[in-house]
Amino acid sequence: MQDTFDASCQEVFEEVLSVAPPELRHCVRQSGLVVRGMDRPPQALQSALGISRSDEMVAVSVDSRLGDLFSLGIPVTSEQDVVILFREGIEAASPSREGEIRSTLIHELSSHFGFGDEVVEAWESASLFTFDSCELPS
Repeated sequence: MQDTFDASCQEVFEEVLSVAPPELRHCVRQSGLVVRGMDRPPQALQSALGISRSDEMVAVSVDSRLGDLFSLGIPVTSEQDVVILFREGIEAASPSREGEIRSTLIHELSSHFGFGDEVVEAWESASLFTFDSCELPS
C-alpha cells in the first residue's frame, strides 16, 4: 500500500507543479525539494510534535537545515528538503484522496517557501491552480 500511495503523491506533485504559479514552481525546482508518501508518521516524529494519533497528521514539511532527520524516522538525506504526506491522515481528512493530496501539497509547498495563506488564497481565487480531472477542493 505504501508504494502505491508514494507513487500517487509523486504523480499529484508533478501535476501541481505543472499548473503552479511561476514563483512557486521556481522555488521548488531551485531547492530540489522531494515529495514522499508514507502510511503514517514515524513514532519519533509524532512524539516530537506531541501528536497522539497517527491519523491526525496529514503532512509535514521538513527543511534539510534542521539536521538529523533520520532520528525522527524521516527517510531523506541531509541535503534534501522534503514534504511527506501520510496516507492515514489524508484518508481521515477527506473521502477524495487525490483531492486531499493535491490541496495538502499546495498548502505545504507554499508554506515551506514562505508564501502566506493570503498569497495561496489569491492564487486559488485567480484560478491559477486548475486541473483537468477536478477543481482544487476548498
